[in-house]
Amino acid sequence: MCKPDEKPLPDPAIVGAMEALKSAYERKVIPSEKRYLYSEFDTPPLRDQEFMAKPTILLLAQYSVGINFRGKPTILLLGQYSVGKTSMISYLLNGNYPGADIGPEPTTDIFAHVDYSEKTQTISGITLASDPNYQFQSLNIFGDVFLNKLRATRFNAPLLKYISIIDTPGILTGDKQVENRGYDFAQVIKFLSSKVDCIFLLFDANKLDISDEYKQVIQILEGSEDKIKIILNKADWVRPRELVHVRGALMWALGKIMRCPEVPKVFIGSFWPYWSNKNTLLRDAIKEDVAAVVNEIADLPNSYHRRRVNDVAKRARNVRIHSYV
Repeated sequence: MCKPDEKPLPDPAIVGAMEALKSAYERKVIPSEKRYLYSEFDTPPLRDQEFMAKPTILLLAQYSVGINFRGKPTILLLGQYSVGKTSMISYLLNGNYPGADIGPEPTTDIFAHVDYSEKTQTISGITLASDPNYQFQSLNIFGDVFLNKLRATRFNAPLLKYISIIDTPGILTGDKQVENRGYDFAQVIKFLSSKVDCIFLLFDANKLDISDEYKQVIQILEGSEDKIKIILNKADWVRPRELVHVRGALMWALGKIMRCPEVPKVFIGSFWPYWSNKNTLLRDAIKEDVAAVVNEIADLPNSYHRRRVNDVAKRARNVRIHSYV
């Protein structure tokens, strides 16, 4: 009598879902990646730090949301210059992070990875690329010009115990400015989009022009639509009737750019500290959407393991397809 094929039991040393996932990836996927030179066509193999997770608890006092956290997700903010990315981070952290610069002109010209530390630290990109414990160490593939535009800012803010945030340079409009970057901005975003847990695309309600580089960035996010949240920022600066038209125009424009059946929901928001004092008919709607955005962020760690499994499964499928080619 033939015995059915027996599957080996997991190694007793493997404890927890992330450890099991990491072990399966190293045993089943990495050998194929190396054999078929997959990293030459996509991102380098996943690192140990990308599987790290730990149970924590967070209370967002502002909205009284109790959450059981099981990991530390990363949020990526994208948008054209002066759209309000850094202001949104300051709103979430109840204050500016060290080195933050807010103004009407292009102010943020670096990738700032904002994370938690008891003591304030600023770490250069060159140093980060040399740190084997840094979860995005593989960014060194983009060269020294990019690494000079990367830094980690770590300081004591309660929310940063449970998430980290990546602030990005404002996306420019002129071809000359884009060429002068010295690195491939869109490819950096593609790399980060495959690693982070949530991507916020910010648009300014007062200037809805979407530059060619921003269109390219949005298109390169294909495959990460489930991570994308869209915010129409500075909504308190326009009249309600105008906002309806602006929101409709934004959804129509995104429908032509994004290759997905449905455009993600568009939240309206305002993240500067004095907007709630303005006498506007939109106040309640803005408060409701801002609260929804905060709740989306607070809920990220609840699906941390699921997203890691999905990301590894997606990569394994791509490696398999690549091997056939």
